[in-house]
Amino acid sequence: MEKCIAFGARELVLAEFEQSVGRVSDRHAQRLRSTAIEACKQGERDWLPTIQSGLTLGQARRSEPFDHVAIAHRLPSSPTILEWFGSAASAARRAVVIEPEGGLSDDEVERVAEIGGRIVRLADHVLRVETPSHDGF
Repeated sequence: MEKCIAFGARELVLAEFEQSVGRVSDRHAQRLRSTAIEACKQGERDWLPTIQSGLTLGQARRSEPFDHVAIAHRLPSSPTILEWFGSAASAARRAVVIEPEGGLSDDEVERVAEIGGRIVRLADHVLRVETPSHDGF
């Protein structure tokens, strides 16, 4: 959440995937909203991105049309996300799908490809999504 806001995301959709390990509860979504507010304050950003949760990948891709869609997936031969951003039109509406802990199913990768999605790498290694503890640990 913090990193997406730092990079200027205007909308965050927390979709549920076939192999999602956890589900976003109302309580979790509320904590993510609080995290988003704090990230906006720290980054001196004067507007909060819209945050949606509980959608499937199919619902999320139908909710808002994008000119360019990238899917961050562990495929060593794919271009980096920076290369993709450089090739996608700068004024276009872009979306990035980040796979869940359990990865994306082949069907989900195909569905993103059907709408013109391009597989990209975030890094040369697997990145973890850090979840800050609200218990002080």
